[in-house]
Amino acid sequence: MPRRKHSWSEMSVLSKSLAATVVALVLGLSASVGASASGNPDRQLFPPPPDLVGPLCGASMGTIVAHVSVDREYIKTYVSSNGTTKYEVNGTQIDTITGNGKTVTINASGPGSITIFPDGTVVQVLQGHTSYFNTPDKGIFLFDGLVVVDTSNGTIASHNGHVTDVCALLR
Repeated sequence: MPRRKHSWSEMSVLSKSLAATVVALVLGLSASVGASASGNPDRQLFPPPPDLVGPLCGASMGTIVAHVSVDREYIKTYVSSNGTTKYEVNGTQIDTITGNGKTVTINASGPGSITIFPDGTVVQVLQGHTSYFNTPDKGIFLFDGLVVVDTSNGTIASHNGHVTDVCALLR
């Protein structure tokens, strides 16, 4: 499932998604993670992403550091007979975001899923708590509820629920 922090880019980064990067990560992860988690051979540890560092809330707030401080997320892979592959991420992720002399801790645990259909269509759906980094300097947001991601560019296509401006909490 898409993770909360990825490398600095000009496009929006969804904490549980930067669709192209995430799909590549998930595909690579499903082939490379060998250890089973808690005795379930289909449940694999989902490795933590790198920190995201930069003027995420705009130049006036200076450097912001977003770090996954608790990462106990797991990924499961399901392949149907028609060739559709679905990746589900569940577990706990706590993000610590520091800047402007303040620290905000948020529950960004999801869950979420990426479904890849045989025709190449990718659907990414996130539920619960999702942190979203609209880089390079357009803000950090916490979505509570259902989020659908436009996988062509990593932006949010739609959402239902509450949105918190994390940058406002750091001011």
